[in-house]
Amino acid sequence: MKAALMTLAILLPLAASSNVMGGVKHIHVNINDSRVIFAAQAINAYLHDKNPKDHQKHKALKVIEATSQVVTGMLYYFKIKMSDVPNNQICTVKVWQQASMTPVIFRVGDIECNDEKNLGEDYHDDYKPYAKLLGGVTPANFSNHFVQEALRSVTDRANMASNSANRLIPSGNGTVTTKVVNGIIFRFSHVEMEVTQCMNGEKKYTIKQCPPIKDQDANMRHVSAEVFWNFKSFKLERFSFCLSSSSSNKNAHSING
Repeated sequence: MKAALMTLAILLPLAASSNVMGGVKHIHVNINDSRVIFAAQAINAYLHDKNPKDHQKHKALKVIEATSQVVTGMLYYFKIKMSDVPNNQICTVKVWQQASMTPVIFRVGDIECNDEKNLGEDYHDDYKPYAKLLGGVTPANFSNHFVQEALRSVTDRANMASNSANRLIPSGNGTVTTKVVNGIIFRFSHVEMEVTQCMNGEKKYTIKQCPPIKDQDANMRHVSAEVFWNFKSFKLERFSFCLSSSSSNKNAHSING
């Protein structure tokens, strides 16, 4: 679920402009950092909107992971452990710092929280920086959160192009790369689409939500597409849909959400 954008002026020095444009780097911050305090306030607003009757203010207990990326300003990603009863919440949040603003303006969006108990031991590893240099084409992983977000519009377009009554869901087989420009370009190539038990009109996007039909026809459905992300929204730029007589990889893995 996504949080509505919110803004807050914070008196902080601008981040060093010497960083490589588009480069993602891990940073060390603690719960008393002004950026983290702002992110925690945004998380509380998000959780309150989800359940205003039962919401109690949560405290930031620990910054599990933090990255920064130079864009038009700075893009931060925080993964924060928030207090809750009976189980703590693990929340991820993106914070965008506008450039050349005094005082510095922060905007926040794309908040997601999950019960720590349900995430398992590997929850801290699910974010992997996927674009290191401006203009550089970098292989990406289908399990990456932002790749899955980019793939949503491709999945919807594939179902519009299909004559199947059942919904098509990407299996996770295929290739995806990213390229940093004034935003990020996601390029998907020969992505296999499974025919699932969900109906075409259902807005679901993962194999976990929609199990594949066991006895599918011999033709495999593939899509290739290009999606542009301007750090606010995803736009499908190019798309192609085709059928082939065999799978390009019989060991395809599933995209789980």
